[in-house]
Amino acid sequence: MKCYNCDYQIVNEDSKNCPICGASFAVKCHNCGSFNPKKANYCLNCGKPLNKTISNAKNVGLNENLLEAGVIFADVSGFTSLAEKLSPEETKKVINECFQRITKPVYELEGSIDKYIGDCVMVLFGVKKVHRDDAFRAVKCALEMNRIIGEYSKELYSKINIELKLSIGVNYGLVAFGKLGNLYDNENTVIGDVVNTASRLQTEALPGQIFVSKSVYDKTLDNLNYKDSVLVKAKNKANPLQCYEPLNIIVKNTENDLLIERTEEGKLLKLFFKQHINNLQML
Repeated sequence: MKCYNCDYQIVNEDSKNCPICGASFAVKCHNCGSFNPKKANYCLNCGKPLNKTISNAKNVGLNENLLEAGVIFADVSGFTSLAEKLSPEETKKVINECFQRITKPVYELEGSIDKYIGDCVMVLFGVKKVHRDDAFRAVKCALEMNRIIGEYSKELYSKINIELKLSIGVNYGLVAFGKLGNLYDNENTVIGDVVNTASRLQTEALPGQIFVSKSVYDKTLDNLNYKDSVLVKAKNKANPLQCYEPLNIIVKNTENDLLIERTEEGKLLKLFFKQHINNLQML
């Protein structure tokens, strides 16, 4: 084997670094066995795509470029009216302020921004950081985004008579994660039917409305109140999509739960001491 950096003939294939130039042998090509740098996407020797592993502790056993993720599409309505009333510079300032505010819960809940598409933002949960409740975090984030833009819209309406609202689609499931684009211009993103469906849900949602998929509903039913499901015919979908609209988070009374647990423990202790005393009296 040769070093990709200095062409030194490597004798030991188990080496982690080149003994001459110090280059790191981070990725080994499964096709020709040549070593490649960590950032390489294609083998420098044979040109075949490199099969690199993506770390995701929650998804052990899945294919190395597949993971479970929550996907949000949130589109802002009202920008057309905004652009008609304000200068391009003023419009840009309002748009940036809007995104600055509505994406705050994304970071607070440890999600990530995938991309901005015009007046729409795509958000991911379970990609950069994995949590057991990523589906719930995605819906909680959507609810917070709706609340925040409502507050911001009131400010704008009082100043320039403009109202902004969000239409949001949320889905959860298996996505393919990796670089998308050409050799010189690419970015990490997720693709798959889960992403497409999240986008379709957002399109079908009215301004101020959140639509989540059946998979999200099933995973969050214990923590969220929902309206009854509706079927919507989405573009390029053979079958209607079953959608649910989240209303609010269920607030659980942990204090009462704790008291119930303590009451049960007290009953067991009393029973134990009663039996213990009876045994002593029998001696």
